[in-house]
Formats: sequence, structure tokens, C-alpha cells
Amino acid sequence: MEGGGGAAHAGWTGEEPVDAEALEVLLQAPSKAQVNEVFLLAFRARHGQTDALVEKAASKLGGAASKEETVRLLRAANQLIMRAVYLSLDAEGVVGLLPSDFHQALGGLIGTIVAHHASEWRELIIASQVSEPRLLDMNWRGGVKGASNHINT
Repeated sequence: MEGGGGAAHAGWTGEEPVDAEALEVLLQAPSKAQVNEVFLLAFRARHGQTDALVEKAASKLGGAASKEETVRLLRAANQLIMRAVYLSLDAEGVVGLLPSDFHQALGGLIGTIVAHHASEWRELIIASQVSEPRLLDMNWRGGVKGASNHINT
């Protein structure tokens, strides 16, 4: 999966730390459900952010974040998602990707959300990868007219 496609392709080299400061914008979200929605939007934006997705994410934050903050948030959330999916992390593992001084309650919520959606996201990533053709169905039936016991000489 490394290099050309899959979870590794979404801007993760394994070296750079998660932009935790960008994730702290989530503290402005009116509810936990809105934080969940932002992570769902971040996953949808994994191949590139459109203005519509950025605006939708900003609205989930109650309009308290600027466009630049929202773009940065979506990138950081996507980076966290891809690492968690690639490494098959549970909620504690996701929290472990965040700095030790990160807001504890927000970190726990992020870990829970990412772990909850990880298997679904993994399946979607794998299904969207380019792969060799697969045989889906085969019909072994022979036609009655085509079969005969008679040998032509």
C-alpha cells in the first residue's frame, strides 16, 4: 500500500506530527455530533477539499472558524484518520497520536470517533484502490444443441 495508493497516499509519510493545534478548533463545535460530522467531511475530502466541503465543515463548527482554520482542520483530521486506518488503531491508539498536552476530553472524543468509523473507512479505501481485474461470475453451462455423442469423420 505504500507509495502509489491506498491509505498511505493521502499525505502521510509517517514522519510529520499531527497538527494538533488545528484540531483544537473542534473545541468550538456546538456538540459531539458536530465533531463527528467534521470527521466524516474530512474523510470525504481525502482526495482534495472543495469550497463546498470547507463551508459545510465551517458551518458544523457554528461559523466560529475561518476558512483557513477549517482547511487546516480538515487536513489534520484527514491525516489523523489515515494514520489510524493504516495502523489499525483503536481509540487509545488514536489518542496516542496526539501530543500529551492535548485537550484530554477532546482527544478522547476524537479517538472514539475515529475508532468507530475506522473499519468502514478502511473498506472504502480498499474498495476505491485500483486493482487487477477479478472474475465475478462464470457460466459453465453448455448448450444442448452444441453437445453431441456423434463424431464427424
